[in-house]
Amino acid sequence: MIIFPRITMAAVVAAACLLSFNSCKKSNFTPDDDQPDQEKTLPQIFDVSPLKGLPNTVIKIRGRDFDTNIGHNILYVGASKLEIISITDKEMIGVLPANAPTGAATISIYSGERPVDYDQKFSVLRGVQSDFFKPFANTVQFAAVADDGNAYGFNGSDIYKIQPNGSVLPITTVGNEFKSTAGFTFTMLSDMYVANRGNFNIVKITPQKVVSVLAGSGVQGYEDGPATTAKFMGPSGIAYYLGYFYVIDGRRVRKISSSGLVTTLAGSGADGNVDGVGTNAQFGTLEGITVDADGTVYVTDSKYLNIRKITADGKVITLAGSGSTGFKDGIASIAQFTKPRAIAIDASGNLFVSDENSALPYYAIRMVNQLGDVSTLIKGTTNAPVQNGVLSLATTYSPLGLSVVFGL
Repeated sequence: MIIFPRITMAAVVAAACLLSFNSCKKSNFTPDDDQPDQEKTLPQIFDVSPLKGLPNTVIKIRGRDFDTNIGHNILYVGASKLEIISITDKEMIGVLPANAPTGAATISIYSGERPVDYDQKFSVLRGVQSDFFKPFANTVQFAAVADDGNAYGFNGSDIYKIQPNGSVLPITTVGNEFKSTAGFTFTMLSDMYVANRGNFNIVKITPQKVVSVLAGSGVQGYEDGPATTAKFMGPSGIAYYLGYFYVIDGRRVRKISSSGLVTTLAGSGADGNVDGVGTNAQFGTLEGITVDADGTVYVTDSKYLNIRKITADGKVITLAGSGSTGFKDGIASIAQFTKPRAIAIDASGNLFVSDENSALPYYAIRMVNQLGDVSTLIKGTTNAPVQNGVLSLATTYSPLGLSVVFGL
């Protein structure tokens, strides 16, 4: 189950109700009449990744003897025909269509009259929004979920733990050790790490509520180096993966080792919308940050209205967003954002981004797949209370934080 914490009054979006259905396929189809079936070697499928996902998910199929002419192949998940993006003799990449029916279905390749099926089924997921907890009288500004299943929220003055049964426990009150908290993340040991913007450092809180500084001298500035001498301009977002923390710090993305050593992953510090490597890249107003299983970092830029991708070696690429304001779905180069803010990633590599224009009003949670294709999962067009239910009917209102839970 995928959980998206719905942040105003702390509603949570949960995705993953599976409905079974009987798939139907064409049984007598030849993509190209000039390709006699009897002369062709049928392809073999060795692996499919992922094996579940929402519509618009990118699916990679690995095998052998694929016909490298895209026009000679048709790819199905059940009755849903996928758009094939690329193909080699060993790999085919397709995109699950937006109207794919939910449920478990067979993956099939037609490159002749007889289909080639994969022995494991693909599960098309359906998102459902529901309230998880409403513990605060004021707005929750950030949200995160630890590996132990507990959710965490910050309401402007206190950090709270929200247990799976909905009970709420205070973790800490913002005081001398914390000033202008700007986001938090967790390690697999359930230690919390806080982007402590007002004190210019990164703070660790153990499950026993022991507080210590991971990195940052406490003096505002920009300086890489060991934990006690490194300086931050004002850390405003943090993500973690495999021993490293990734922090938004002004117009830079900083990287911190588990020992507190600080380096700059990307960004010159100058205002701009420039792709490049390391400090040659430029950002505008960075809002959200997340990291995938390969150590690739993703950030939202609300000034230049795009989603940027940063590889492990610091190469910055614009993943999605034309730079024009709007709520237009579509391929990366034409998609439009208005104010992309919070961001999270699922196990399939799909990104989820909160986007809004309060003047309209229009609020949305958008999905960006690995190719940069953008679709809208949930939208709200009033400032009224949110409507729960399936994503096509649910509404949202000014979501300020997102998190994804795997394996529930």
